[in-house]
Amino acid sequence: MKTLRHTSVGPLEVVRCGPEQAETVIFLHHGFGTAASMQAVMEVFAVRWPDLRLIAYSRPGCGLSPKRAAAKSVDYLHIEATEVLPALLDAEGINIAHVVGHSDGGSIALIAAAQPDARVASVTAIAPHSFVEPHTISGVRALADKREDPALRKALAQRHADSGFAFESWLDLWLSAGMHRWSIRDLMDRICCPLGLLQGTEDAFGTRAQLDAILPRARSQKVGLHMVRGASHELHKEHPDAVVDMWQFLTA
Repeated sequence: MKTLRHTSVGPLEVVRCGPEQAETVIFLHHGFGTAASMQAVMEVFAVRWPDLRLIAYSRPGCGLSPKRAAAKSVDYLHIEATEVLPALLDAEGINIAHVVGHSDGGSIALIAAAQPDARVASVTAIAPHSFVEPHTISGVRALADKREDPALRKALAQRHADSGFAFESWLDLWLSAGMHRWSIRDLMDRICCPLGLLQGTEDAFGTRAQLDAILPRARSQKVGLHMVRGASHELHKEHPDAVVDMWQFLTA
């Protein structure tokens, strides 16, 4: 069910399924994705665990969620983790939730779990960014080369109310000099909840180094790491069972 949910940070496009009074899993999409970007893996969760409450939302400026600023800033992932995600939890009446995040969404999940007042029961991070490596910038530049592609433009327009902001603002920020120095490695020793990390070996936006920057620092008692051979950046669409298996391991 898709709705526009009013929160303290503005309306957010929300997709949910499962019973309201149940253990909750929140799904966080990639940088210029929408709630629908997580639909494939949500559907696998729904079949495996019909008693779970599953929620995905489009972050401000993505999908039908209005933007909060004229452009993204270098600290936008921290803002999403410390302001937007808690606002969504409050609006939905959720005290604590498991978080499954992809790419930027994985970074947001990690930052949220590192907060003193973390409301995160576990993190399953799929191809998260922990710092900006040359491989990441190469992937973003390759994407920038396609920015005028009519098929891409059409797809973005179909997904977003303001596709220019959703895509161009994200692209410009990731290619900026300020973003190249971005890192959340110094936050990782604050993470105590169960932590699962997944990365595709053929990911155009990140390598095993992203996970290696997280794993030794986290203080989680239960940790899982899975490099999925042959998988690209959209591992959760290509191999949703790998994500489901990781979550099951973390919560067993």
